[in-house]
Amino acid sequence: MNQCKIEDLNHMVFEYQNSLPSNFNLIQDDLQPSNQTSLNFDEFNLQARYLHNTSSTSNEAENKQDNNLIDERKHRRMVSNRESARRSRMRKKRQINELWSQVLRLRGENHELVEKLNHASESHNQVVQENNQLKEETSNLRNMATYMQLGNDDLHDALRDLEDTI
Repeated sequence: MNQCKIEDLNHMVFEYQNSLPSNFNLIQDDLQPSNQTSLNFDEFNLQARYLHNTSSTSNEAENKQDNNLIDERKHRRMVSNRESARRSRMRKKRQINELWSQVLRLRGENHELVEKLNHASESHNQVVQENNQLKEETSNLRNMATYMQLGNDDLHDALRDLEDTI
């Protein structure tokens, strides 16, 4: 067996020392570089398989933890997004309700203003009609006053003539 491969294996054993069982130290002691450089091929193969299995089990556990963390984050994000969407829908409903209330209030105000406008228009028409009647009466009274004044002058002249004759 090659000395370089044994040293690489020894390095791998050192890295995974915490994840190995306690009886593995005996195997590790056998792998330490020493004057005895020949290992039985079966022992080496067994040790390499154990390291690979332990390493893959450790990686699988780490991958499971990572996947669990990722799944948990996805779930939290999904719940957060749902809650945000729910709040958004509630906000929109509230805005729509407020807008409908405003529409109803403005329709009521508009109706009141239309009624006031109609009343003002009717009052204006009545005032214009009354004003026209008053103008006509004023004109008639002026004509009467003028006629009376003319008639008065004629009457006054007639009385004077009568006085003169008497």
